[in-house]
Amino acid sequence: MMVRCILFMLCCFTLYCNQSVGSEAPSEQRLLKQFEIRKQWFIDQNILNMGQTPDYINRLVLEDSPYLLRHALQPIHWQPWSNNILALAKKQNQLVYLSIGYDTCHWCHVLANESYIDTDIATVLNNHFINVKIDREILPEVDAKYRLALERMTGNPGWPIQVILTPDGDILWIDSYLSQPSLLSLLKVLSSKWSANPDKLTRKAKSLQNHLFSSQKISLDDFLLPESYARLLEDVMAVLTQEQSHDSPRFLRAEWLLHLLAEYDKMANVEYVDIVKSQGDSFLISPTYDFIDGGMHRYSETGDWEKPHFEKMLYDQAQLIRVLVKLYLITGMTQYIDIANQTIEFVESKMKYNGYYVSSLSALSNDIEGGYYQTTIEDLSRLSDEQQSLFKHSPESKLFSLHSINLPSAKTINALSQLRKDGSPFPMADQKGILSWNALYAIALAEMYSATLDEQIQRKMYQYIDQLNQLFYRDGQLYRIVYDGRASVDAKLDDYALFIQALLSKYGISGNSNDLALAIKLSHQMGMLVDNTDSLLLAVDDQLPSMVAMAINAYKQLYLATGEPEMTDMMAGLMAKSVQSPLTISQLSLLSAADKTARNNRSPYFIGRGKGVVNFVTVGKDLILQINLAGGWHINSNKPLDKKLIPTAIHFINDDPVKADFPEAKRVSLSFSKNMLSVYDSTIQILLDNQQLQHTRIPIKLNLQMCSDKICLLPETILLVPPQMITH
Repeated sequence: MMVRCILFMLCCFTLYCNQSVGSEAPSEQRLLKQFEIRKQWFIDQNILNMGQTPDYINRLVLEDSPYLLRHALQPIHWQPWSNNILALAKKQNQLVYLSIGYDTCHWCHVLANESYIDTDIATVLNNHFINVKIDREILPEVDAKYRLALERMTGNPGWPIQVILTPDGDILWIDSYLSQPSLLSLLKVLSSKWSANPDKLTRKAKSLQNHLFSSQKISLDDFLLPESYARLLEDVMAVLTQEQSHDSPRFLRAEWLLHLLAEYDKMANVEYVDIVKSQGDSFLISPTYDFIDGGMHRYSETGDWEKPHFEKMLYDQAQLIRVLVKLYLITGMTQYIDIANQTIEFVESKMKYNGYYVSSLSALSNDIEGGYYQTTIEDLSRLSDEQQSLFKHSPESKLFSLHSINLPSAKTINALSQLRKDGSPFPMADQKGILSWNALYAIALAEMYSATLDEQIQRKMYQYIDQLNQLFYRDGQLYRIVYDGRASVDAKLDDYALFIQALLSKYGISGNSNDLALAIKLSHQMGMLVDNTDSLLLAVDDQLPSMVAMAINAYKQLYLATGEPEMTDMMAGLMAKSVQSPLTISQLSLLSAADKTARNNRSPYFIGRGKGVVNFVTVGKDLILQINLAGGWHINSNKPLDKKLIPTAIHFINDDPVKADFPEAKRVSLSFSKNMLSVYDSTIQILLDNQQLQHTRIPIKLNLQMCSDKICLLPETILLVPPQMITH
């Protein structure tokens, strides 16, 4: 039996390898060798039993993606996406069947277990289609194209995504989940029609393709009308309000909340804070936030947050931390920072793996969705009445939630955690590391530090960014994926953009010039990627900002950190080819990024074209505004001797004075003035009244003008968000 199985596999390999075009086909020996290397993984994942020999092995066994590996022992002749797929389809005059998903997607697994192990479906696919499996997290640019098409076709984007393409690459059919009978029927009909009259289907597909991807280019000036951003924010608030009562999936929409809070920093419109608090607080006291382990579930299937979809994504945790940090800075409510700390502890304890953080945790436990998180009434009898009074428990959903945003004591949380440990096993993780999501988490840590000046968070952030550098940047090449000890898949636009921003966050605080040098080097590599990118498809927001918006923000931060005009040129060029009509909420991040004057609303704050940086630091219990200037540069003191010169001054955004103790100034004589000047240079530390800042909790503005011995730069006004120091 063993010999027969091996011979059968070798026959499959020979047939499958002959499909390869433009690259050397993997040999049978290579596939078998890789299977043996990963055999224990298949056993651990319950894909293969101990001592069992698989009936099928396909090329996905070579991939560094748990999601693709789960399909490596299926009877379908899967292959990964490559630029040669359409050439192969044209050579063989066959349709292309694309299947797009990710490892912790529930319905992706349902589709696989129903249809992709079915030999009837496999026979049709193998005989009539080129079959391609795509991990959306590895190829986000491919996923973005077909997710947009699915949204325009059905109005309901989601995964799995199934697509049938003509050899020209045009979409003939696209949908999400289909049952096994429906999918088999569809495949038979389309393959039969293609065999009978391919020209007719080709024309139909071209018409559909034009319909799905038609967009109208508009001028940058029309896109950047002053009222556009305000209108989109109004649309955002309307949607957030409507979703509360809809019986349909509801996401936290952290990116929208961050836009509203950033606008509050500029306009002090409390309506923005109110709606973010309403959205955030209702979410935090629902089962969609896991107050026992920490961290958030991906979304709720209902508008009341009561029915979570149990996946936990790394990027969601990062975005949640960022929202909580901003709410803490604005409101001063320590409950938000407590939950942010709990989320960080969750990521550290449950998602850390081999030096990076895994992309996601599954919704399933023992093949039961949410099984790990569910607890019966009988289990609750092990808790005291006092403990039970601190939270809610639904007998129907078997889920816990909070009465308020105050976390229970560690003792109570530990007791609840023990109930889980005695129940279903912890959900599986998709153990690949994705650079962009890891970099976003590093940015969240940087924002946490800038809000609290917690030195433990600072050290964690420094070490983590250095670790990302070692893992994902190898021999001058930046990679997107690390898995099983290997780096693979060239970095995408979001990987470059977010890693550059993470490096600049660290550089601005630590002053380590190596981080700046690497960020600049990576920006040049990112520029080459931008030149070969269909920016229109990557300019649309999803749960994260669009890749184009991320890249523009990276160039903007690099310009502030270096003063290099090349960075603004790259911003302008990318923006000009990314705008399209009509303007919708999905372009909110792009429109926000287009504001060349906007800065980060957190430290570090780069000034003087990168010749200076502003940070908040602590000295003992004192809060210090620290300005570091490059050699040969200075700013005027707070009391310049020449009244025509601009003093360094600090005010609240409503122009009320900030209590500040400025250091003693230097008196110098410079070539451009006959008179003595009163200036600050090198490192300037301004003592602030922390009690005043804690009481007001509104941004402050720093006015200054940087000069050298030969030139003065334009005056600058920098909006600063002071940290809220926690006293233990």
